[in-house]
Amino acid sequence: RALLVTVFFFLAVYFISVPASIYYTDKGVALAAQGRLLEAENALVRATGLYPFADNIYISQADLYRYMLTLIPAEFGADRRRLYDAAFSLLDRAERLNAYRPLNFLVRGRLYAENPDLVGADTVHMATGAFERALALNPRFYPARVAWANLLIAGNDTAAAKALIETGLREHYMVHEGIAPYFALAGRLRADAGDRAGAEEMGERIKAAMTASGWRWVPLPENAPVLERPKKLTERLAPES
Repeated sequence: RALLVTVFFFLAVYFISVPASIYYTDKGVALAAQGRLLEAENALVRATGLYPFADNIYISQADLYRYMLTLIPAEFGADRRRLYDAAFSLLDRAERLNAYRPLNFLVRGRLYAENPDLVGADTVHMATGAFERALALNPRFYPARVAWANLLIAGNDTAAAKALIETGLREHYMVHEGIAPYFALAGRLRADAGDRAGAEEMGERIKAAMTASGWRWVPLPENAPVLERPKKLTERLAPES
């Protein structure tokens, strides 16, 4: 009887805490998208308190700190350092729970790339290593491929960026609106290289991805057909002779 009570108690706690943790995680992400950063942080902290065994919650909180770092001026060096260290502490904790999630290394790479004042001379090398690790875990994880390509473009190595993107296009992806920025970058790099047909192909793939997610294509206002009054209505409204 005691064993049954114990099992029931742990199951009850699990099935209550996990949904509640998911709720606060989703709430935190939504609040962050609205720019309500402190409220977002509180929601994510509550989520980890309810269920401290989900690595994705720690990654979401670290990514929130990464975004907050982009808003803090460089002269607030001590505050930036505390937030930077807190982000990596969260990522380390997430990695101990799950070392195979590529999102962890995407956030690490972005933290390195966006904060050279805190990383030092090895910024590009460390960011590249993180993006490379993410793609080693999942070659189809295109957000890391895009982030790495943009880092190469910032370093004026467009050829390497194009090669990286083209390699990823050989993979098979779920077609949805989230992949549109990847296809757009591929199209831009192809256009810059003089590959007009290849750029147009990417445009068609973007259309297919957006359509698959429920978007509807409409003509631009300047290209829309001119409205004409229906003939019968014109005759009905014509003045009597």
